[in-house]
Amino acid sequence: MAATSGTISARSAARTSGVSGGKSTEQAAADFGTNEKYVRQAEKLLNEEPETFAAIEAGEKTLQNVKTEKNREKLAVAKAAPIDS
Repeated sequence: MAATSGTISARSAARTSGVSGGKSTEQAAADFGTNEKYVRQAEKLLNEEPETFAAIEAGEKTLQNVKTEKNREKLAVAKAAPIDS
């Protein structure tokens, strides 16, 4: 499985935090041994890109992999954009 324990913790925390009306982000992070930022990122991904979140749950990707892919996409778009003079 490609996922790290941090990713497993973050995705579990995202599922049990505010998304489901459950625990606060702070409490979910503490319960799962991760940090609030990681929980918020996982929670955002769960809400905005459920297919990508499912890939993390399946162990196909990690949250860090997804963030890196998104950054590379943004950089490619920025490089391709014409420069206004």
